[in-house]
Amino acid sequence: MKNSVLITVVFALALAPCLNAQINRPRNDSFNELLFFVGTNTIKYDETEGSPYLYEDFLPAQINNIKETKMVRFNAVENVIEVKQGENILGLTMSKAYSVKLRDGSERIFEIHPVETENGKQEKVFLEKVFSNDKFMLYMKENIRYVEAKPAKSSYDQPIPAKFVKNKNSFYLIEQDSEGQKLVLLPKKKKTLIKTFGDKGKTIDKKIKKEGLKLNEKNDMVTILSYYYNL
Repeated sequence: MKNSVLITVVFALALAPCLNAQINRPRNDSFNELLFFVGTNTIKYDETEGSPYLYEDFLPAQINNIKETKMVRFNAVENVIEVKQGENILGLTMSKAYSVKLRDGSERIFEIHPVETENGKQEKVFLEKVFSNDKFMLYMKENIRYVEAKPAKSSYDQPIPAKFVKNKNSFYLIEQDSEGQKLVLLPKKKKTLIKTFGDKGKTIDKKIKKEGLKLNEKNDMVTILSYYYNL
């Protein structure tokens, strides 16, 4: 069962007028200039198996170039970066370019960018910056979806509880020498991905099979793309 929570904006700054697929550049903000929602636009889930979060706990992080460490967590279902501020939980809006670097030892970086989703919609989402060199940048979106509970069909059946299900990751590529540095959604199916490599596709396919590379693993995707750009 899910219940919607009312959203209230606390910092009324101008919203971005439109979305496009070009990469955002984080700005040098003070913490008081960031845009937040009170309470976040999280939906409250009761008796649900699993979690909507990439990490259940709040983790220390740096937001943009703000020196003060903030505690954050990432709601993948609602596409919200939550920030703990005292007793309150705030949600960063998607109207600005934010870079969030974890200070838990992992050094993982998450950024907000406009992308074209798999259903063809333009949307701003938070992505993990997986890799960057002088040839390409790779971003990853971890996908978690909410599956509603199902009642028992008869007195002999058991009801199925609501749960969060981890789906395959989405990967976005930027070629450094491309005009506008646009984020391109990579195909999840191997056959379709191989076609995007053109005449180098067969060579890439052999590499994937030989090393047992997985298209859902970020390190394996870095290996595949690094190999392609060095052929």
